[in-house]
Amino acid sequence: GGGSLGIHNNGSLTTIDGLRGLVHVDGEVGIVENDALTHIDGLANLTEVGGELIIALNPSLTDVDGLASLTHVGGGANITYNNALTSINGLANLTTVGGDLAIGFNPALANIDGVNNLTTVGGGMGIYFNDRLATIDGMTNLSITPDFWIMITDNHALTSIHGFSSMSEVNSLQII
Repeated sequence: GGGSLGIHNNGSLTTIDGLRGLVHVDGEVGIVENDALTHIDGLANLTEVGGELIIALNPSLTDVDGLASLTHVGGGANITYNNALTSINGLANLTTVGGDLAIGFNPALANIDGVNNLTTVGGGMGIYFNDRLATIDGMTNLSITPDFWIMITDNHALTSIHGFSSMSEVNSLQII
């Protein structure tokens, strides 16, 4: 554990399998602008991130299955601008995000079922510009904090948001 993990701007990097021993990171985990990275299976044993989790601008990344052991993110979680990302099911064991959860600009992402087991989001939730996202189902375990907000915008294929049916209160709700 300890410190931060940053994997940034590595145009030819195809694997991070050498990180399989990593279990805990106290600070931020950022996987950003890695053009050839198709998977992050090297993080298969990571259970906790103390700071922010940022997975952004990885045009070849197809899934986040390598995060299957992750249960807790102390800060926000940002999954944005991953053009080939079709699945976030690797986040199925994630129960806590301490800050905001942002899922946006992932044009191939058809569902966000991978975050259905979230019980706590400390900030708000933004789901935006995911061109193939058709439904938002399952967020029934989510506990709401007084400042919780939801912004769902510009998901042009979206037909259903049944996943929020158990919520009785929200600070701000925008569906555009």
